Amino acid sequence: MKIFISWSGPRSKAMAEALKEWLPNVIQAVDPWVSSSDIDAGMRWTPALAEQLQQTQLGILCLTAENLNAPWLLFEAGALSKIIDKTRVCPYLLGLEPTDVMGPLSQFQAVVAEKDGTKKLLQTINHVQIENALPEDRLNTIFNAFWPSLEQNLTDISNSPAQIKEAKRTLENKVDEILNLVRAQSRELLSTSQPDLLFISDSIDEVKNELSKFAIEVPNDAIESRLKKLIIDFRVPRTEAIRSIINYYLKEEGIELAPEQGGRHKASRK
Repeated sequence: MKIFISWSGPRSKAMAEALKEWLPNVIQAVDPWVSSSDIDAGMRWTPALAEQLQQTQLGILCLTAENLNAPWLLFEAGALSKIIDKTRVCPYLLGLEPTDVMGPLSQFQAVVAEKDGTKKLLQTINHVQIENALPEDRLNTIFNAFWPSLEQNLTDISNSPAQIKEAKRTLENKVDEILNLVRAQSRELLSTSQPDLLFISDSIDEVKNELSKFAIEVPNDAIESRLKKLIIDFRVPRTEAIRSIINYYLKEEGIELAPEQGGRHKASRK
């Protein structure tokens, strides 16, 4: 089960990386994903990031006092809520209480990064992955065995210096920043998604034609849904969206495209 872990800032990143390493020890069926760099607010979503979101079944937002209003984290939270049910978007709070979470993030069910809160997070994850869900008693046993290692990491992160510059900004500055972000996103949406909508039908044909070379058949509505999500919601360029979707279905069939000379690719099964 794919878990998308969102972060912004040094302490939040340390939380995300700690969770990425720790979660599979408790629930082996999970596949946590953490972006490798803190992407600037307003930057176009990369196909790789969009592809991860397509496969996501649950999202974790690593929140600290200094990133409660970080535009990019708010942006990722909004994107996650469009893809999965909001009950599967879980703010994970370090040094905060649920009452500290305001604005858009307050719609999600937050848990505190301590023993009881972390156990609730694991129970949510276990409930989502129905096919591989662990019995409650076994989950508790494994959690109790591995919790001390995560607890130590969280304590170290909590004791590390916080960069509170962003948290001390005035309300007016915060509103202005978010307004500028929304305006930038609106301008990009108008300039890129509307023309691309005209080519959705052609894009579906391109994807199906390429997949047919590998005897892969996918319903039109499934391809259309992924195209619209990439092109409209995430504003991925049409050609990159097509390539991302083709690669997704090839991977589903265990097919990899190995680069050859001249920029071409050769297909091989795993």
